[in-house]
Amino acid sequence: MALGTAATISLAGVLIILEKEGLLRGLSRKERAQHLIQKSLTILGSLLIIVFGAMLLSTVV
Repeated sequence: MALGTAATISLAGVLIILEKEGLLRGLSRKERAQHLIQKSLTILGSLLIIVFGAMLLSTVV
């Protein structure tokens, strides 16, 4: 069970990082938009991990 949890959360993190890099590469000329998207995706990734953790915790309790 722990391996499944680790794999799910790791996969979500890797997908967010890859998507962020792809978007930033496409917006390399627009520095302000790049900065905004980078911050937004960082927050989104963090929230996604928190939500997954909360869902997993709620199934145990």
